[in-house]
Amino acid sequence: MPAYFDTGFSVRTPMWHRQGSVLEDYPTDWADARKKAGLLWEPTYADLFVQRTVPALCRSCAEVVGQDHADTCALEGTLDQVWPVDCGPADSVVVRELDDERLLVHVPTEGHQAIVRDDNWAVLATPTDSYKLIQHSQMGELLDAYSSAWRQAGADVKFETAGSVRGGALVWALVWLDEPAYVPGDDSPTYPFAALLNAHDGSAACRLTPTSIRIVCWNTWKMAEAEGERNAHAVVLRHSGDVGARLEDAKASLAGMRDEAKEWQVLAADLASININDAVVRTFLDEFIPIPEAASERTRSNRAERQAAFMAMLTDSPTLAPLPNTAYKLVQAAGEYLDHLRPFRNPDTYLARTMFSSEPIKGGAIKLVRQLARDLG
Repeated sequence: MPAYFDTGFSVRTPMWHRQGSVLEDYPTDWADARKKAGLLWEPTYADLFVQRTVPALCRSCAEVVGQDHADTCALEGTLDQVWPVDCGPADSVVVRELDDERLLVHVPTEGHQAIVRDDNWAVLATPTDSYKLIQHSQMGELLDAYSSAWRQAGADVKFETAGSVRGGALVWALVWLDEPAYVPGDDSPTYPFAALLNAHDGSAACRLTPTSIRIVCWNTWKMAEAEGERNAHAVVLRHSGDVGARLEDAKASLAGMRDEAKEWQVLAADLASININDAVVRTFLDEFIPIPEAASERTRSNRAERQAAFMAMLTDSPTLAPLPNTAYKLVQAAGEYLDHLRPFRNPDTYLARTMFSSEPIKGGAIKLVRQLARDLG
């Protein structure tokens, strides 16, 4: 899939498609990030016109040309002597004369509008006139409120990437918290990320959501959107109604995103405190990748190979081997297996499984590990 990249920046690490600016330091605020991302333009409304062929009226006598039109008002072939019937001069533009009696005009479309960029007037969408824009300046208000909420909790917010794709139809800002979280026994820090996604073409809502995706292109924008649709703590602004009022409500709900990051830290620490032994691992594996007794030899062989691959990953993976033998390690192994080692039919199903769909099995793995540790530990 193509990147559909327009403009944007990343900090220190280039984007995979090697486009956009690479900054040496983080933007200071949204105004700075917006400038460096090429988002100083705003989406705006414009009339959407359609062509109509209408009879011509004579300016001299206001008669329809070709019917009871007086000889004294005969046309001399110049358009400034006629105007279109049923179209006031303020809401139509005469394009050309089709013949002596008809004109081709542009008339605003009722019930629809055009969304355009105010810098180059490129058309981004043609939604109904009930569609409400959420502008880049309003995105900044939401980001400022998010940053303020975290700063009050003692953490700073930094801009990692920002930009636009598909001609400006989709824009984003990706931020991360300069407050690394550590799990007991795991020396690798975890930095919570949040994405602010906005669509000016009517294809999606404006969404501020926790994410694990580094957004740099259209693909990653869509991945982060799909991830955000499953997140209970995402702040969503629809492009309808009183956007300004709902923006104020959204600012007040940002504490939920802080809560989610804290919830994961509590859950991870709890799992890291539960020691496991070989009996727990073996029983978990039999439940997680079962080998049915009535299965064919081929099925039994395939399942045994998957179990062996899981055990090899648990002991040899550079991300898992250094971890203590705890429930946290086993849950992380289950996630890695489901994402990367479990067989898939083709690359598309692999992408859909890892990026676009939820995995209830992962939640079930946490419950299973806890139960087995209590029963066999």
